Amino acid sequence: MSNFQSIAKSNYENLTKAEKTVIDFILADVAAASMMTISDVSKKINVSIATISRLSKKLGYQSYQEMRLKVYDGHDAQSSKFFPNLTKDDSFVEIATNSFYMSKISLDETQSILMEEDLKKAIDLLAKVKTCSIFGLGASQVVAMNAFHCFLRSSLNCTYIQDYHLQMMSLTKLGENDCLFLISHTGHNKDMIQLATIAREKNIPIITITSNRHSPLAKLSDIILVSVSDETKYRPEAVSSLLAQIALVDALFMIYAIKVDDNEEYLLKSRAIINKTRLSSEDD
Repeated sequence: MSNFQSIAKSNYENLTKAEKTVIDFILADVAAASMMTISDVSKKINVSIATISRLSKKLGYQSYQEMRLKVYDGHDAQSSKFFPNLTKDDSFVEIATNSFYMSKISLDETQSILMEEDLKKAIDLLAKVKTCSIFGLGASQVVAMNAFHCFLRSSLNCTYIQDYHLQMMSLTKLGENDCLFLISHTGHNKDMIQLATIAREKNIPIITITSNRHSPLAKLSDIILVSVSDETKYRPEAVSSLLAQIALVDALFMIYAIKVDDNEEYLLKSRAIINKTRLSSEDD
């Protein structure tokens, strides 16, 4: 997946029907579309030039020309490495290599659309809150627990609760000086949306990691960090998403530790305690 495809995918749900037609046409044949002028595309799919121009700017490009140049970027290199038709006859290493490659793509694409402003807003918020409650449901609980594990080693006062009903109850103890840190792959989970809705009513700031910038959950959030993932015949999209989300959490922790804590005190304290639980070399 090229950077253009990642951006298009994360914004797709919020596009108009005509804009989606343009995206579908481009992605159906990237090589051909990248060589077409805005007039060519307009005539081919019967969509106005103004619509295509608005789409370009909505996706963050200055013009259609800039978007067109990005459409094909990276397509050749990736298509030559990816195994599009894995079969039972492929070796174990080939199949494993494909899995690793798809993980790398998710990480690279997530990194490529990171925005300095979003990261700064997230860190500035975490630096001033009294308590950060970290919530995730289903597979996203893995990411939420990892975030809690990371930030326990910092100065951030954070909590992590697995059970949805307990998460709901815990919101009664939070206020506008606290924050919610939500993780949701699709951003459409009803329970997560309910948590965010209650938080909004209480003016509790929300940081969300999701793959869809325009999902219902994202629209309720103050700060959105997008994780890019891809679905293949053998690998569900959520698997790639988990890896990208964990990487985002790790990046936030590193930034917080360097920019906010600015010393090793918290890391050394937690490390010293953990070391007590391990056998020394003399005990081996």
